[in-house]
Amino acid sequence: MKIIDSFLFFQEYDLLEIRLKYLDSLVDFFVIFEASQTFSGVEKSFNFEINQDRFKDYKDKILYFKFDHNFKNYSEVIKFLNSESEVCRDISKILDDHDFYPKTNINWVLDSLHRECLYIPLDLIASADDLVLFSDIDEIPSKEFFKVATEEKIKPVLAAQREFFGSLNRYKGGDWSGTISARWSYLRGKSLNVLRRNALKQDSEIYRIVNPGGYHFTSCSSIE
Repeated sequence: MKIIDSFLFFQEYDLLEIRLKYLDSLVDFFVIFEASQTFSGVEKSFNFEINQDRFKDYKDKILYFKFDHNFKNYSEVIKFLNSESEVCRDISKILDDHDFYPKTNINWVLDSLHRECLYIPLDLIASADDLVLFSDIDEIPSKEFFKVATEEKIKPVLAAQREFFGSLNRYKGGDWSGTISARWSYLRGKSLNVLRRNALKQDSEIYRIVNPGGYHFTSCSSIE
């Protein structure tokens, strides 16, 4: 069994370093997905690639996936996905089933697309019994979370994470539904966005919940 931690990356260099250092002894691979377009549709550089030397201590564990495709609307997204690989066509079907955001708004479409596209690099390395974690980069699972996640064979495991706002030592109060883990055999083909939305309810019938299960460092960067 491999343990694979997957997440999207934009420009959160400090949080990435914290995540890699904290989880290095617990994770076999880090899948880092970076797109050439922000959620709002603006073209951007591949920031991890430009700064990869900063993270060279972890290069043997990192699978960095560049998604070099830009879209103006939902129809362009679907046309692209349906012309690509089987996993891309599966993502197209997942997006088509989404009914919780307006598909006329490119920001919602790209947000959902990029998260579902974690499946593209995951499909390259994950086997049925592997444990796959997915979350935003600022949702860092605790070491205690892994004890439960590795023993659970059936349910997805949800981390109820202490939420910090603005700086790493400013506790906002309350918990955030963050990192989710599951066996690849369970996860493959399901909507990662739907799993995250459902996790907000912290339904113990669906998820095995670890509380406390880590840390959510939201809006932690410079004023600029």
